[in-house]
Amino acid sequence: MTIKKFTQRILCCIILAASTLTSQAAERLLIVGDGVWGGWAIDNSIVMMKDETNPDLFTATVQLKANSDFKFLTATDWGNLEYRAGDATVTLSEGVAAALVSSEENSNDNKFQVAETANYDISADLAAKTLTVKKAAYQETEIKHTALWLIGSATPGGWSLGD
Repeated sequence: MTIKKFTQRILCCIILAASTLTSQAAERLLIVGDGVWGGWAIDNSIVMMKDETNPDLFTATVQLKANSDFKFLTATDWGNLEYRAGDATVTLSEGVAAALVSSEENSNDNKFQVAETANYDISADLAAKTLTVKKAAYQETEIKHTALWLIGSATPGGWSLGD
């Protein structure tokens, strides 16, 4: 192989790696698992809200159940990019950032948990790869949904839940 071809291949690899690292991590983030009211059913998943100023930051206020697993999906079906704990299940501590690992980085399907059932404010920063929870100010009743969505033929997204 000539030096020129070798250099071209290296440059292509660098460009590909740079574009992958700088691309937006996800369009949506959904919470699924025994730790949330909808369980493992994607149709009942918790939709996190994307921050308007930081496209890699997703937030939600929802009840998490103690000692029950949950993780994050980026699509409304299985087999796509997921975010979860790394090498072991992680019990989150209030206000302490935990590592958020993508399924591309680590194939271990470990989940997150909380020690106490409560309504939590959840922040997932996909650029920093961190997950933070803190008890929400509101604790009167279980919060199940982060927003109300309207679908149908009269909406721009039509009947597609993903749109």
